[in-house]
Amino acid sequence: GGSGLHLLDGRTGESLQVLPGDTYGYTHDGACSPDGKRVMSATGYRGVRVWEIEGSGPPRVLIPPPSSPQGPEVWSCAWSPDGKLIAAAKTDRSLEIYDLETGALLGRVTGTSGFFCDWSDDGSWMLTAGSEVEIWDTGRICNPLNAPHSVGPFAAIGYSPDGSGVATVADHYTIRVWIANPPKLTATLHSPPKYYIHAPFYSPDGERIATTGGGGVWNLPTGELVFPNPDACCRDPFAI
Repeated sequence: GGSGLHLLDGRTGESLQVLPGDTYGYTHDGACSPDGKRVMSATGYRGVRVWEIEGSGPPRVLIPPPSSPQGPEVWSCAWSPDGKLIAAAKTDRSLEIYDLETGALLGRVTGTSGFFCDWSDDGSWMLTAGSEVEIWDTGRICNPLNAPHSVGPFAAIGYSPDGSGVATVADHYTIRVWIANPPKLTATLHSPPKYYIHAPFYSPDGERIATTGGGGVWNLPTGELVFPNPDACCRDPFAI
């Protein structure tokens, strides 16, 4: 709709605030800044917009709409851990990094496998995902690493507590565990038949992985499924 950007309570779904501004078009993704003062939206063909959460004025257009209706849409956006950079994944399978304050385009890669992007906790690498999962060195974004990939369509990811690894779900029955930089596959975990996996989560000590939707809990050092659970909940199993 065009009534502004709605901020909701994640626990109750209650509307907390409406930030003013033109939001016509689909909002495919959104994210709060690390300091909690700003929020941005990936609004398809209308580009990326940044709001001040305090609600002062209209949003800033960081990435403008394409010059033609057939131009690429922005489907995913992500803040760098220090809040100074923004990444955007587009439907032309490109990944772009912008300076938040100046709006300058700092780096761009093409030929990614999909429309999803996210930063590692330390900001040293980025992940893109679609038909495959790829890892990029942000220090040399125009010269990608030899990117790991998952067989089958990408479904979900989870990051290790120390930021050094990532778990990917590809076909809803297989979890692949990677060292991120440089990329290396360290384990492949299989769900029992008909245990449909939605998303993976690391335990706080990084020694186990649990899944939502189905699957259970795996011991990472051994790869053993220690607690099968076909009816896991829809949130982080390790969250309090």
